[in-house]
Amino acid sequence: MSIALDEQPCAAAPSPSLLWHPAGSVLARLLVGGLFVYASAGKIGHTSDFARIIYSYRALDPDLVNMPAMWLP
Repeated sequence: MSIALDEQPCAAAPSPSLLWHPAGSVLARLLVGGLFVYASAGKIGHTSDFARIIYSYRALDPDLVNMPAMWLP
């Protein structure tokens, strides 16, 4: 039995990325969600300080600063 010269052996399939694996996707979602919770924890506890930070940007009227300070975190 002879092998033709133009036949190539089958190449191994590329390994799938970790993010395409169901467990990797869940882990990535938990990490991003945890980052958002960590970033908002200080803002929730100190709403008046966060309102001053928003006010310092001068993007909103001073009367409208309190609502975003409560809802953004």
